[in-house]
Amino acid sequence: MPTLSTYTVAAALDYKKTTPIKISDTGTKIAAKFDELKAISTKISNITASTPLTISLAQYTKDKLIISKITTASNVTVTNVTPSSIGDVLKNAKYLDNIVVTTTYSDINKTKTTINNAITAANSAIKITGFIIKDSFANVTKNIDQINNLGTQLFNISLTDAKPSALTFKLTAGQFVKDQKAVDFILKQGPILSVSDTASNIATNIDKLNSFASKIGGGIVITNSALPLSISASQLTKDTAALSLIKGTYSIEITKAPASFDPSTKYAGKITSIAVLDTSANISKNFSALNHLGVKLKTIDISDVNNPLKLTFNQLINDQSITSILSKIQSAYSLSVNDASIANITKITANKFVTYATNTDVYLVDTAEHVKSSLTNLEKIFNTSNLITLKGIVLTDSKAPTFSLTSSQYTDNLDVLKLITSPYSLKISGVITDDLTTVLKDPHVTSIAISDTADSVSAAFDKLNANASKI
Repeated sequence: MPTLSTYTVAAALDYKKTTPIKISDTGTKIAAKFDELKAISTKISNITASTPLTISLAQYTKDKLIISKITTASNVTVTNVTPSSIGDVLKNAKYLDNIVVTTTYSDINKTKTTINNAITAANSAIKITGFIIKDSFANVTKNIDQINNLGTQLFNISLTDAKPSALTFKLTAGQFVKDQKAVDFILKQGPILSVSDTASNIATNIDKLNSFASKIGGGIVITNSALPLSISASQLTKDTAALSLIKGTYSIEITKAPASFDPSTKYAGKITSIAVLDTSANISKNFSALNHLGVKLKTIDISDVNNPLKLTFNQLINDQSITSILSKIQSAYSLSVNDASIANITKITANKFVTYATNTDVYLVDTAEHVKSSLTNLEKIFNTSNLITLKGIVLTDSKAPTFSLTSSQYTDNLDVLKLITSPYSLKISGVITDDLTTVLKDPHVTSIAISDTADSVSAAFDKLNANASKI
């Protein structure tokens, strides 16, 4: 027996010879040309579907000759099966694997039982794999959650109303998002959908509402519009399709706004409250932008509380616009205060925003004279203060100054001296030879005066000689 050639559906329909052929194609392509294949059924030896083949009950009943050509290797599903038609289906069931049942929603369990009983009685292996809900618009929309819960078994929805396109229906935001499969089947038949829900629920689902905005032909209504729609700054920017669908009067509460947030958008007039969430660095760079938000700025939260907000002494003490911003901070925070003089330290430690802060770093700017006269107090602050931490000192003298200190002053205040970042030199008096190595390691020391016993000086003579230029 000669080997038969295998053709796709399209090639088979163009086949002009009378010799038998085999057809192998996807289930979708076979189903699309099922009726046309009947015209060349005498040429077809067998048909194999490489993917599941789904046909209607009408096709299965009318085109039995083509059905008989389908190989058992194909996965065949017949749709629109009802209790009244299951008997006919089972008579020709050897070519069949699955059925999709058509029923009203209220009769779904009864219909399922009736058909399964018929299948069992016929000793058939076919299975119910899906349902077409054929029912009135009112029944379908009333039970949309349960219908959608059929999941993969929901094959389609067929509305029995005369003019589905004249119908409208409302869903909550949650239903619209959750019941997308059922919603799509309904909308394909023409009804207009609107979403109606609380501000909170709409805000919770705003991203999904935006993704499917083209399906909401009837718009969105906030049922408790006296309460604000609470959305993030990024949602205000990216969810404009959903926002444009909201009808009536409502207000917007912005959350998670960056410090640079610009409220001058299409919805600026609806924004009544802004909550900022950003890094300390971004907040520090955008004090002006934050001030521009005015009374709409309600709260500020810092996302990296271990990094300090940076501001000047004048901003902390004298700039009301800055202190107004600081008063809005709800999270823990720390500060870094620059350009403070030594005389300003008491004002810094007494400032309420410093007392609220987990820590305040202070960078001093002052003359060498003031620094020298305050060394003891600065050293005490450096080692004991719980409110502030001295981090740096810049000297304002026009030329690099020289500090003349005794050895004990030098040793006792070395922590503070190390904070000075601008050029300076040290003249240390009363240095004993045992401390000579330590003192000379300091690059700022340009002159020392030794005060020790003759024996100690003699013992350190070589070291003294090597550093004679500094002695």
